[in-house]
Amino acid sequence: MISKGLKSLIQEEVAKFISETFEHTDDELVGRQNIDLQQEYDKLNQLLFEGKLPRVPLKWDNSKRRLGVVNSVRNRFTGEMKVIGLGMSGFYKINYRKFKDTMAHEMIHVWQVVTGRGGSHGWDFHSEARRINGMGLGFAITEKNNEEIPVSDQAATNAKTLIAIIYEIDGEFFLSVTTRNVYDTEFDFIIGFYQRAIDRGQVRNVEITVVESKNPQLLGKRILRTVKRGFSYSRLSDTLLAELLEDNIINSVRIKKTVPAGVSEEVLPGNSSDWEVVEIS
Repeated sequence: MISKGLKSLIQEEVAKFISETFEHTDDELVGRQNIDLQQEYDKLNQLLFEGKLPRVPLKWDNSKRRLGVVNSVRNRFTGEMKVIGLGMSGFYKINYRKFKDTMAHEMIHVWQVVTGRGGSHGWDFHSEARRINGMGLGFAITEKNNEEIPVSDQAATNAKTLIAIIYEIDGEFFLSVTTRNVYDTEFDFIIGFYQRAIDRGQVRNVEITVVESKNPQLLGKRILRTVKRGFSYSRLSDTLLAELLEDNIINSVRIKKTVPAGVSEEVLPGNSSDWEVVEIS
């Protein structure tokens, strides 16, 4: 068993190692322009895995769906798996703390593959995450990212106009993102969906606000190419909600039980020519 004195000495040496080798500050914004992926991988390998992980191909990608990924191949006959690469998304604007947590998360998956454990978020992943988080080095590895992360400046510059459909359902806010064409042709499906939900008593009140926006945060959301075959939504943060409500609102519909859906009167004065009336029979 390690004595308290030796443990304290080890912690001091680890802290010294961090201060000497991690030249970035935790709150510093980082990305492909100022991060050497191989250097960071090697640092974390020594710090968190005693240098036992093999080097793997590293790359930046432009994924909107996740911050990091480990790609692997599986032998169909033997079940053997091999890592063929680790990717970090340059689509988002993240600080160094989030970068380290993300890379460490993916390195746990590398560890799973090379030790024959597969590559899931099962008990062994959570065990390793707890081990690293408990080392006192400031790591906070989670299974999924639950933070609202801004997109990179380059992605923001290339942002395109999208339709944000905001749902206030019994006092909680949710969001779907789609294109203008899908909104124009399928919005009545959404109205009917919630009218039926209210009539069945599944929800009490629904108000839908439609915003046409180039807000770059929308690029990181799933963009629905149809709502009839793939209707979905996610929780909407207070920050993004406030930003969207300052943008170009093109429709607002309130639905109540036994009351036909109609355009909310409160939003019409002042710019009524900008509004499209939706009648539901």
